[in-house]
Amino acid sequence: MTWTFSDPGPGDSQGAYQLKIARASDLQLALDTGKVAGSSTQYNVPTSGSPNVPGPLWASGDYRFKVRVKVWDQAGVESDWSDWADFCVVAFERPRKARIVSPPSEQAEPKLDDPATHILIHPGAIASDLKVKAGAKVTLLVDSVGPVSNATASFPYGSGQQATVGTLPSVVVTNGVNQTWKVEFWTDPRLQVTPEDTVVKMNLNERQRQCRRGDINAPLYAEGVVVTQGSIYNDWFVVLQGRDN
Repeated sequence: MTWTFSDPGPGDSQGAYQLKIARASDLQLALDTGKVAGSSTQYNVPTSGSPNVPGPLWASGDYRFKVRVKVWDQAGVESDWSDWADFCVVAFERPRKARIVSPPSEQAEPKLDDPATHILIHPGAIASDLKVKAGAKVTLLVDSVGPVSNATASFPYGSGQQATVGTLPSVVVTNGVNQTWKVEFWTDPRLQVTPEDTVVKMNLNERQRQCRRGDINAPLYAEGVVVTQGSIYNDWFVVLQGRDN
């Protein structure tokens, strides 16, 4: 969200702002920043700072919104509220690992039924946050804002390799028009195919006609969802049975 600031006073600049986002249908507030000190004329709507707290737009249950803003100058003089401006959102957000089969010893094990243990793939996520063994099944949960249906997922890695998708993305939670999707995938367990430190990317999209035309995709920062370490084969051993004569 961006706005412009002008002040008839000589040399005055913005000292603070407040932004409100409401559902277009009933003006129920989805987000209120309160008074925020600063000269920035831009605000990024958060998707969530943790794996178990949904973003404010998803939590609203809608995808059509209105936004307005007011500002204070450096002398503390407060403006009127701007007029409401309309916008809508259809997007994926908050990808998180909800389950990892046999995670590496240094990687915390997320539990599907315990959102507090899920691993959020956040902007700036580093490799140590994303470790799984080659061949291990990973369960991802991703929120969608807006009317999304028949989402498709692929997980490319290496030189033209594609992870196996266990099932098509399926809806596990519905909140108004917004949804949470689950998808499971695993790479080839052979280290010749999936060597150490292989980065697995995510392409999650659906072609839709709401708000805009074309494909919607997972956030760019989420294109790396897994970094492999070792192989699931290391967890298996062979017991030989037979005759001794």
